[in-house]
Amino acid sequence: MRQRRGHAIMVAFPFQGHITPYTNLAMKLASKGILVTFVHLEFIHHKLLSSLSEPDPFSLARESGLDILAKKHNLLTVSFSTEPALAFSLTYHVRLLRENGHYPCKDNVEEEIKYVDGIKSVNTKDLMLYLKECCSSTLVHRVQMKAFDEVKKSDFILHNTVYELESDTLSALNKIQPNYAVGPISFSKNLPPSATGTLWSESGCSVWLWSKSPGSVLYC
Repeated sequence: MRQRRGHAIMVAFPFQGHITPYTNLAMKLASKGILVTFVHLEFIHHKLLSSLSEPDPFSLARESGLDILAKKHNLLTVSFSTEPALAFSLTYHVRLLRENGHYPCKDNVEEEIKYVDGIKSVNTKDLMLYLKECCSSTLVHRVQMKAFDEVKKSDFILHNTVYELESDTLSALNKIQPNYAVGPISFSKNLPPSATGTLWSESGCSVWLWSKSPGSVLYC
């Protein structure tokens, strides 16, 4: 019997921090023989191409079985979180934050949040900007909150993180839905160089990195 080929449709939030790991994950899946439909805005596609000195990463992807099509399919639903599991969990539990008066969080408040399962403690001053009062009325904020409502309907959730770094948070999330650490995606081997391109002009951080002592920088 002929084995059925897997097919994944990937839709990234149109921000640089989401597009890069999504593209890397799509390339990785395609290299394993999975057909991937990568959907993003035409504006973002042209912006990405204009910032690259290398070839179109998606033309290389097509050679690996990655199709750029915008279709609707009745497939298994998988959410891919590009941020640390801790940040994901805080937004995932936004209703709990609201019940405790920490969402939307006032900009001048400094209190410890210790009631989210899997997170020992985080200060409100360190919350992501989209959980702060100053950004709670923006369109982007409303889209993000709607996206997290949809995440709770997913069959399982992937995280661009390392399990050993966030085991408590991931274990707590697993009590609610299946969650898996698959990171760091950006360091996957055998990916086209242009897969890591940016929406803006390229600028390296090697000078800054080499100025730091060995073992002093943690990349998440």
